[in-house]
Amino acid sequence: MMLLALLALGQFTPIPGKKPLVTAPRLATPTPSPQDTTAMPPEPAAWRPILLWRTTVKRGEGTAAIGKEGVFVAGGTAVHRFNSEGRTDWATEIGTSLAEVTLDAKRVYVGSERGTVYALDRQSGAVAWKATLGNAVRMAPVVVGDRLIMECLDNYVYALELATGTVKWKFVRPDGSLGYAGPSLGPPGSVLVCGESTVYRLNAATGQEIWRSNVGGKALGTPALSGGRVYVAGDGAGVVALDAETGERRWRFRVGDEKTGPDWFGSPLVVGKTLYVSSYRRNVYALDATTGKLKWSTKVLGSALARPALDEKRELLYLSSITYRDNPTLTALSTRTGTQVWDYKLGSLLAAPALLGGRLYLASTNGYFYAFSIQ
Repeated sequence: MMLLALLALGQFTPIPGKKPLVTAPRLATPTPSPQDTTAMPPEPAAWRPILLWRTTVKRGEGTAAIGKEGVFVAGGTAVHRFNSEGRTDWATEIGTSLAEVTLDAKRVYVGSERGTVYALDRQSGAVAWKATLGNAVRMAPVVVGDRLIMECLDNYVYALELATGTVKWKFVRPDGSLGYAGPSLGPPGSVLVCGESTVYRLNAATGQEIWRSNVGGKALGTPALSGGRVYVAGDGAGVVALDAETGERRWRFRVGDEKTGPDWFGSPLVVGKTLYVSSYRRNVYALDATTGKLKWSTKVLGSALARPALDEKRELLYLSSITYRDNPTLTALSTRTGTQVWDYKLGSLLAAPALLGGRLYLASTNGYFYAFSIQ
């Protein structure tokens, strides 16, 4: 969930006994960006993704979760499970939700604006349990062992017993919380959470603090763990790499000047030796994950704060962005050079793309949930 996602609430009115119609949208034709083949290495072969289907999801702002039986997404006031053809398998009402969903082997976990956390059966959508916390839950929870850990807008981090929803511990962040960064897995047995300007590593079983590290600015993106380091980004903080065992800072990458101020960065994606991150000022950066050195940067057509998705087969990076001057909002970039390969206009995209098995799924605030083939 990104910074601007907190500005709007969606509404959803289900139609009892009916499944949503699957209709083909009228989309802008993807147009490849000009490429300077004399200055750049050869790009991946030209191609276009195929729209498989779109179906109604009122005010989709959360990233989808993909399972073998279907794809799960929260939208409006319900959690939906769609099959491979875009038909609704089930939809469970949970009240207004701006949250992202999390899966384990049996259940779907999601929070609501009322502060209620739901555990739903993956096969039927039935409510296994629910627990009410102190305020809205907007970010995806994370499963660590027998704990479900989530951040809440009452400034606490909660750990619930996975089987029953019983609160096992809660941790208050001394520096407060902006509510834009979700928890993520830390080194074995631990979880990473963000305060307003601090990253905390907590023992997942007990909630005991292992270390804390001030990142020197606001933490707006969910931390990423890779190769023994924790990466976090934000407003003023730039992109920061921390030692995962000690919290010690290894490097920082920042852009901006006294006139414009720092750029706002979203959630980073780290794959191998490269870190990808996008920004509110419509910039996308590829950094060396070891040193923080810039590999390339490019500009897209809208503010992009959601975590990118990587298509390793085609060496493409998919980015979603909010509407800016009626420009396209889904963009594919070459991972080698940052050159734009294609784009689509799908309405404002606050959710990150979800990619699995040759398909890309994306919820839009225009009221639709999309599935593309990228075979």
